[in-house]
Parts: sequence; C-alpha cells; structure tokens
Amino acid sequence: MKSTRACCAWALAQRAIDVFQATTALACFLHLPDLTARLSAQDRGGDWQLPENPVPTSTP
Repeated sequence: MKSTRACCAWALAQRAIDVFQATTALACFLHLPDLTARLSAQDRGGDWQLPENPVPTSTP
C-alpha cells in the first residue's frame, strides 16, 4: 500500500509540472509578457544600463 501512495504522489507531481509547462508555453505563445509590459501603468523603460567590465589583464 505504501508504494501505491508514492507512485500516486509522483504522478500528481508530474501532472503539476506538465500543467505548469503547458501554461507557461501558452503564455509565451500568446506574447503575454509583451502585452503585460504594454498595459503596465509603470514604465520600466526597457533600457538596461550594464556596468562597465574591467579590462582583462593577462596572466603569466
């Protein structure tokens, strides 16, 4: 009986992962991140300022 519960728990966990992946794929297919950014009340700009990287030094 104990192994049946473990198998059932694994199946439920796998089903949850499948649902999450399908939902995420559908959201990306429908371009929901872009739509959300367009409809957002706060403008985040989208221009990320990256820090300057130090000049690499040669190692002997």
